[in-house]
Amino acid sequence: IMSGEVYNDVIINRRKDGTLYHEEKTITPLKDVNGLVTHFISTGKDVTERMKVQEKLMYMAEHDALTTLPNRTLLLDRIKHSIASARRRNHLVALLFIDLDRFKTINDTLGHEAGDLMLQQLGTRFISNVREGDTVARFGGDEFVILLSISITLAMIFYFFGFIKVVRKNLTRLKMLPDNPCVFAFTAWKGYFLIAFMMTSG
Repeated sequence: IMSGEVYNDVIINRRKDGTLYHEEKTITPLKDVNGLVTHFISTGKDVTERMKVQEKLMYMAEHDALTTLPNRTLLLDRIKHSIASARRRNHLVALLFIDLDRFKTINDTLGHEAGDLMLQQLGTRFISNVREGDTVARFGGDEFVILLSISITLAMIFYFFGFIKVVRKNLTRLKMLPDNPCVFAFTAWKGYFLIAFMMTSG
């Protein structure tokens, strides 16, 4: 600013009542006849609503609309950061690819509302069994991916395979679907886990 350049940025300011808000601040320096900065003109505009809209759009771009889980875009970004972090800490990154079997049959026989409900319930169950910092994502359609970061210890290896058993159980303990009081929906693993242990040292 002292060099004569106009400052423009969005800052967090505080109102007189103590509440915070986003303000687009512009500070324009004024110079005298010798080119020296002598005064400043400061103007500000409350852009809180605009920032909320931008944050909402960003959230929608990175999350699945049905389950609110991270989508493919956000998952790939988190995998990239997890691998970089694992390299520094000499950890492992584990990926579980989950593909539901006969899911199309559920949609065809019980309707898409029932299928949507099942995807939402599975997402909730997966989240309830992961640790803070792990990621459950909807990869697309009836596919989920769970991203785990684990240390190279025997205890954590046991934790990983124990977690697989928990996920299997979540896919077999099914809830009755609405409007079908006598019908249970069944789904299962495609028959295998694709587990990728990526050694990240070196």
